[in-house]
Amino acid sequence: MPKKKKVCFVVSSLVNEGPVKVMLNIIKYIDYSRFEISVVTLKEEGSESLISDFEDLPIRIVKLNIKSKISNIPLLFLRLRCVLKSINPDIVHSHCPRSLFLVSIINGKFKKYHTVHNFPGLVDRALYGNVKGAIVENIMKFTLKRIDKPISCGHNLQGLMQEKLRIPTIAINNGVDFEVFVNSDDKRLKMKESLGLLGSRKCFVFVGRFSKEKNPLFLVDAFSSGELKDFDLLMVGDGPLLAEAKNRASSNIKIVGFRRNVRDYLIASDFFVSSSITEGMPNSVLEAMSVGLPLLLSDIPSHREIFSYNSNDIPLGFLYQENSIKDFEQKLKLLVEHAGDSEFSDVVAGCFDRCFTARRMSLKYQKAYTAS
Repeated sequence: MPKKKKVCFVVSSLVNEGPVKVMLNIIKYIDYSRFEISVVTLKEEGSESLISDFEDLPIRIVKLNIKSKISNIPLLFLRLRCVLKSINPDIVHSHCPRSLFLVSIINGKFKKYHTVHNFPGLVDRALYGNVKGAIVENIMKFTLKRIDKPISCGHNLQGLMQEKLRIPTIAINNGVDFEVFVNSDDKRLKMKESLGLLGSRKCFVFVGRFSKEKNPLFLVDAFSSGELKDFDLLMVGDGPLLAEAKNRASSNIKIVGFRRNVRDYLIASDFFVSSSITEGMPNSVLEAMSVGLPLLLSDIPSHREIFSYNSNDIPLGFLYQENSIKDFEQKLKLLVEHAGDSEFSDVVAGCFDRCFTARRMSLKYQKAYTAS
């Protein structure tokens, strides 16, 4: 029997966010007869950790539990190098800026992989502030050139990495672990009742981080305008702009904060809306597609890429001009007018099933691991 290939994933923590979900889904659907999996985390887990999901899998988990301080970087380096020596992996796969930096400077016989979840720059500044974000951006640009196989989470991002940074990557689309579920009015109403969401008006749902790159305040302002007073906006997520969003929200906007049962809120809604100004391959959009929600998305390259996978005459939804409330209102009303039957939802869910499942993504990663 062929020897199993050892793959070690390295990440800051197992927080409930997109990159960690991608990592979880790669591992969940991996062929354990061919691969031996380890996960190394660098800092302590917070309250929104997915650690229990990882512990349910037949893998080894090593927690370094070192506080996130610049002064602790040498200690992190030494501890991680020691752990990797003990594991003796064939492949080390990083998934965040901190793990990328550390893996890039550790010498070993293993191949170095990294998944690029966003183009370096805007997201880093949104997450870490302008000064620290700029430092993170430049470190990523430098360290990615020391990685044997960088992987972009979408083809648009792959093009940007090549065009802007001259860094060749392979493209593997993100996938999410949601079973296809085509919604209906009856199922939607029952879910609304179970979640305590009152009202029979058309409901748009936003799921994501309340931060600058997700641009949630645009949606708050749009739905607070008189033109959209007859529609509801449901917002699920947490982040630095949450308090401001709540202060600016009108009565037709319900902000529920962080929730683990995101799928239930998607099922309870009629449409999915995103106002992001930058994305890699947004998991929240893919999750919405899995329950057949028609899409109203900002006209950015990653959203256009998702629409490009639809081969049906019926669209997945509409794109609107970024930060244009007027165009947003027009496209919203057009979407409501055209998405009144189940056939629309069938097309959205069908596109998800063909292109964006977690199993499909994992198989492509396994092929990349085998090729190393």
